[in-house]
Parts: sequence; C-alpha cells; structure tokens
Amino acid sequence: MILFQLPYRPEIFPQDVSYPGGRSLMFPRIFAQALQLDKLSSSSSPLKLKSQSNQTTPSSLQIRRIGEKKKMAVTMKHMSLIVSLFGVLSFILGVIAENKKPASGTPIHGKGVVICKYPSDPTVALGYLSAAFLLACTVAGYKSLFISYKGRSVPNSVLFKSTSFSVFFNIALITSGLALSLLLWPTITEQLHLTRNVHRNLETSCPTAKTGLLGGGAFVSLDSCLFWLVALILADNAREDHFDEADNRNGDGNSSSRDMPLGERGGWEISESRYCGVETDFSDDVPSLLSLHISTGGFDYVLAPLLGYRDFLQAPLQPLMDNLEAQTYETFERDSIKYIQYQRAVAKALVDRVPDEKASELTTFVVVGAGRGPLVRASLQAAEETGRKMKVYAVEKNPNAVVTLHNLVKMEGSCDMRFWSAPEKADILVSELLGSFGDNELSPECLDGAQRFLKPDGISIPSSYTSFIQPVTASKLYNDVKAHKDLAHFETAYVVKLHSVAKLAPSQSVFIFTHPNFSAKANNQRYKKLHFNLPSDAGSALGFAGYFDSVLYKDVHLGTEPTTATPNMFPIFFPLKKPVEVHPDSPLEVHFWRCCGSSKVWYEWSVSSPTPSPMHNTNGRSYWVGL
Repeated sequence: MILFQLPYRPEIFPQDVSYPGGRSLMFPRIFAQALQLDKLSSSSSPLKLKSQSNQTTPSSLQIRRIGEKKKMAVTMKHMSLIVSLFGVLSFILGVIAENKKPASGTPIHGKGVVICKYPSDPTVALGYLSAAFLLACTVAGYKSLFISYKGRSVPNSVLFKSTSFSVFFNIALITSGLALSLLLWPTITEQLHLTRNVHRNLETSCPTAKTGLLGGGAFVSLDSCLFWLVALILADNAREDHFDEADNRNGDGNSSSRDMPLGERGGWEISESRYCGVETDFSDDVPSLLSLHISTGGFDYVLAPLLGYRDFLQAPLQPLMDNLEAQTYETFERDSIKYIQYQRAVAKALVDRVPDEKASELTTFVVVGAGRGPLVRASLQAAEETGRKMKVYAVEKNPNAVVTLHNLVKMEGSCDMRFWSAPEKADILVSELLGSFGDNELSPECLDGAQRFLKPDGISIPSSYTSFIQPVTASKLYNDVKAHKDLAHFETAYVVKLHSVAKLAPSQSVFIFTHPNFSAKANNQRYKKLHFNLPSDAGSALGFAGYFDSVLYKDVHLGTEPTTATPNMFPIFFPLKKPVEVHPDSPLEVHFWRCCGSSKVWYEWSVSSPTPSPMHNTNGRSYWVGL
C-alpha cells in the first residue's frame, strides 16, 4: 500500500476512514486539504468519518467558505472565452497593423546622408499589442488544459495518453511560436526603420517592414487560438473518461478484507491481489495522486484505450473468421479488471474443486481462445495464490498469437478449439469469448464444441451469461448511422462507448446461456418479446443499448449491464431505421431473435408497439458473425 505524504491538519481530518461494510483504512497523519470537505460531509457519500473524542470535524463555517471558493472557481467555459478573446484581439490588432503600415517612407537628401521621413502610424504599437495578446492566449490556452475544474484534476499523463490531444497540443504550441515570430519580426523591423532613419546610402528607398508578414502572423495567431480550443475540448473528454472510470471503480459497495485470499473475496474491487490500491470518492487531487502511481504502486487505471471512443460506432469483431491483430490483443490485455475477475473466479473454483488436504493433487485446465496468454497467466497466479497445482492446455487458432504463448506452455502448434482433440479431460474449462452482448462473438457455439474437453463434473468459467437491452434516444449515434444513407448500416449492431444517450427505461434480460450444457437438445437459437413502460415525455426511441452480465463462477461477475457493470467494457447498439414515437400509457413492445445457420449467426429485431417498425436484418442480410 502506498502512502501519499501530504500536509496533515488534525482539526479537519480524522485518521480513521471507514467504508461501508466495515472496511477501513488508516491514514497516519498524511491526508490534508486535498479532500473535498463538502463531499465528505454529505450523507450520500460512500466515505464516512469515525468521530473521535480527541479530534474535531470541520465547522459549518469552514465548509461554507470552501463551498464559496468552489463557486468562484474558474470553469472550462470561462477559460475558453478567455482564450478566444485573447486570440481574436491578437488577430484584429495584427490585421489593423498590417493595413496601417506604410509602403515606404519619404527620402530627404542632406549633405552625404538621406533622412527617411515616415508618416505617423500605429503599426509598431499595434504589432506589439498583437504579439502580447497572442502570448496571453498561449499562456491561457496552456493553463486551461492542466488546471483543476470544479476541484477535480487529472495527471498530465492521462491527457497525453490520448493521441488526438497530444497531436493538437503540439500543433497549438508550434503555431503559437510561428505566429509570435511572424508578428514580432516585422514589428521590430518597423521600429528599427523608424528609429534609425538616417542613412549614408544615398540610394536608399526608405523601406518599411516586409508587407504581408503582420497579416500572416495575425491569421496564424487565430489558428493557434483555435488549436488551443480544440485541445481544451479533447482534454475535457479525457477528464470525463477519467472520472467516469473512477466513479465506476468506486460504485461497488461490496465489502471485503484486504487480508483475505483472493479466492475468498466477494465483489470486484480496485485493490485485488497484486493490484493493490486505495478506493476513494474524493474529487480534488487524490485521484490525480493515485493515477500518478500506476507504475510504482500497482494502481491499475486502464484509461488510455478509453479516451476518444465515446459515441463512436465500431464494427463488432469476427473472432472465428478473422485472426485478430497484435494491436487488438494489446487493447484487450490492458483491461486488467477483467483478468482480476477471472483470477478470482479460478481461485474460487480451485478452492472448491480441490480441498486443502488434497492441495498436492494436479488439476487439469483447458484455456480455450487463449490469445496471447492473459487467461493462462491469471490461472497460474490463482493456482500460486491458493497453493494448488495445475496443468494447463492453451488452445488458440490464431498462429500470430501462438507465438507469444510459447513462453507459458509446451507448444504443439495452433488449432481451432472446435476441432482440437484433448489428450485428457479437464477439471476446469476457462474461456474469454464474451462480446459486448455476451453471446455476439459466438461464445455459445465455441463452448458447446469445447465442452467435450470437460469432465462430467467439470467447471466452466464463465458458467453463464445473460444479455440485456434497453431503449435509448441517441441522436448522435442515429445521425451517424443515417449519414451512410443505406439500409445495411441500420441493420448492423455496433460496439459503442455510450455517452450522449438518454436511457428511456431500465434494461431487461433477453437471452441466457449456461455452461457446460450437456443436453442432447441444446439449441442456441433464441427469441424474446419484451415490454418497456416509457415515460410520456420520453420523445422517440432511436435504438436499443445492449449489455450483458456474466457469472464467471459463483458470485464473481463480469459485464456491462449498468447495475452491475465492471469498468472498461463497451455496450452494443442496435439502431432503429425509423424512430419510434412514444405515446403516453402505451408500452414499447420489441422482439429480438438470435438466429443460427450452417455458416453464420445473426440477430433480428423489430418493434410492434406503439407503432410497428420493419424487421431489421432479415436472414442476416446486413450483419452476421461467421462460424
């Protein structure tokens, strides 16, 4: 555990911080004004302070004064207006300076010299003012990216993990420097012409600064202002994503003990196994301090892949038809929360499967869809933590991923799990085949084929998963689909990190799959009719958000369903070709099918009430997943 050395004020913060469920953390005189007092004093906060006789809590006057300071704090809107104002003033003054600059002076010939007489003009003063406002715009733009807003800040490293932010930040710096050069060069040159107007060169034509530089500098100055504003927008996106993830991490109220073995813990937490951390709901500098220590203290914030994906339509994967690229595996492997959950599930399964008195017995594992080995590593770590012995068979069809596995297991080449013959039956079957809708990456089909590796009393991880849908209004997503001007895009399900979305009703379950399923009549086709009661002011339903919740083992869950979601996983979006207008007291009735063919699996969906919609994706004509 890492302690952050901050100035301590005992009159404000007690030492013992208690969480719901009895979990507590001791802060031995280290935390100070970084905590937000009005949030700590709120009854809705998950963080509660134990009162102690020798300590005092902040008075209402202290809290009120801090609240007043927060109200006076600079907002992002203020900073954008300041940056815009300085940039526009620099541009206007630069253009006026260019227009006021005379073309040349009047030469007056004297004895052996020429005196240049220039008309009175404000070019020099305007040029310097333009450069000053540009400098102010640059400083304000730079500061606006990194200061705290509403008492909440993020480390610079989080912002620079966004490629878009890094690009526009550097462009803004470069254009600011170029604009400053273009403004100062002709301004200084013009000043020298005015002050050194006596020339011994009798042929001089009394020149002025080069025409066009001030005007060009003015336009580049305006460009740099715009780039700072774009960088500010991208920084805001990165901040919101950062705090969304922090809120998700703090949202689970399950209790646990830091000293319990991983396999005995309940609920997902930030502080699991070697991924130790401190759960907080602080909103000032503490999240920044935590994020700064992701490499040194094990605080496992997975933010980089999430920046910039909000409300961005992404095509689902074709895991069986295509071999995934290395970049895709890298993105998956950054999601350590998922592998923490798998490690917890495996640890619990091992403890249940092999009692302590038989800990020396060998347990056979088969990891199907092993990728580059994160599930293998999670299983091995669970075995080490629980003191159990295991033999692992890793099955992966992608030859590119198999290259990475050779350091973990004895290699026998690559193979599709549906056609591989296991040398022995497995006690535990582990897979990572869940898509954004649970079954949309063919987990049922793959595991039905792979369960022949499993002993009759064997354990499958995951043991079950349930898909959910929820009617939503998502104007941006709908318009993005509509922009393609074809039917196929309205009949395709997209992976999306939902952001600007209005959720019209609570989600409801659609399809359920359990594993292993040894039934002779196993069938992965599904149909479900759902009724949603929507508020009268809901407007129009533009599509359905799709989620899933998977039971890995017993109480260990993984998924995207809003009430139980784990971080870093994106939902799916099923668009509607025609918006469905909601009528008062008229439920929304929707039909969903999961259809299976000899070579593909697809979804079909339609609305039958309050107004019927066309059937979407009939016979998988637009969107399907290949077997």
